[in-house]
Amino acid sequence: METEALIDQLAGPDRKAAGDALVAVGEPAVRPVLAVLCDEESPVDWAASATVLRRIGLPALGPLVEAMAAAPTGEVSRRCGWAHCGLEIEDLAAFPWYAVPTGHRNAVLDAFGLSEPEPVTMRLGASAWNHDHHAWRGDHRSCRRVYVTPRLDGWTLVFGDAFPDDAFDGVELHDSAAFQARYMQVKEDLGIPDECHATSFAARASVDPSALGPGTSV
Repeated sequence: METEALIDQLAGPDRKAAGDALVAVGEPAVRPVLAVLCDEESPVDWAASATVLRRIGLPALGPLVEAMAAAPTGEVSRRCGWAHCGLEIEDLAAFPWYAVPTGHRNAVLDAFGLSEPEPVTMRLGASAWNHDHHAWRGDHRSCRRVYVTPRLDGWTLVFGDAFPDDAFDGVELHDSAAFQARYMQVKEDLGIPDECHATSFAARASVDPSALGPGTSV
């Protein structure tokens, strides 16, 4: 069935089946579903389209970021933010991380000022940090919880944000030009490069979280 026809069915009694089918379509369905999410006049309930994008996961990440930056109204921004903060992303390499050359857990926690550790699976740890990272309100919203891995080939990875919490203070959410300018300025101030994909560098310098598998020493 055509993607547009499936999207139309999100407004009907077969919305669950239509949602499942759109998730199966994957990346090609992202922008058509996103267009419906951003259309405040659409008969499709926004939560239905947002849930589809959440379930599609990583392919929806970039388009949702773009949509939030260009959102014409607060309502559209809120919808996209809700979809964004619940993306089902299992690839740890989609998140920023620090690589520490040690397996000494307590030393890592002390170095990053972390407390009250709780044992979790990799999937739950990544999900918790991703949720907090995209929270809209609250003190220290992007670093309230971080995920610290077990020792991986002699390295401990700490999934956290390289940007300070106040990096975008004073920038109007809907002003994409101002947001981009501040983004580039913060990257320059912190020395964050564009030249190399993080996983390519990590594979050479420490451990690549996108390549974890049976051969990884834990």
